[in-house]
Amino acid sequence: MPRILGSDPGFANDGLVGIEFDTGLADSRIIYSELTRTSKESKKQRIRLEDDNRRRHGLLHAGYRKALDAINPHMVSLESVSFVRNSSVMCQIGGAWYGLYYMLLERGIWTASYLPTELKKVATGKKSASKEEIIEAVEKQWPGQIDWSRWPKSKREHVADSAVAAWAALIDTAVPWSLLNPKK
Repeated sequence: MPRILGSDPGFANDGLVGIEFDTGLADSRIIYSELTRTSKESKKQRIRLEDDNRRRHGLLHAGYRKALDAINPHMVSLESVSFVRNSSVMCQIGGAWYGLYYMLLERGIWTASYLPTELKKVATGKKSASKEEIIEAVEKQWPGQIDWSRWPKSKREHVADSAVAAWAALIDTAVPWSLLNPKK
């Protein structure tokens, strides 16, 4: 069965959700859900920020490897970066993004990315939606398939966004499923 890994790449919180399906959205199911969390420790540990960022990127990449190895996806779908507050944040998020892209390139995994407004429209039918509306839409699409209690309420949005990224790829008519779909 085809499998998609959805990701909401971030530097502090990175959601990862895997889905598989037989014929489409109606028979899709969640087979993996995880949230990789990192926190800044440079001031607490009195280490250089660059060294701390390297440590945090290592945690994110370990999370990607774990997810990729667990579900062996045919493609990965990502939420695009919509805006960046400053150059330091761009370097952090860019490192997370391009680290993941490099891993996917090495493994020959096809990728797609969608703007946050596109994902909100997939989930709710409108380009602006609250975090709660996105979580509700994911729960409605895949009832009881994600154990939300594993994460603090303030972090669940990253898992929901990842699920919607996978959802968007599943219904995207531009995705070449005939090429990506394994032979049964």
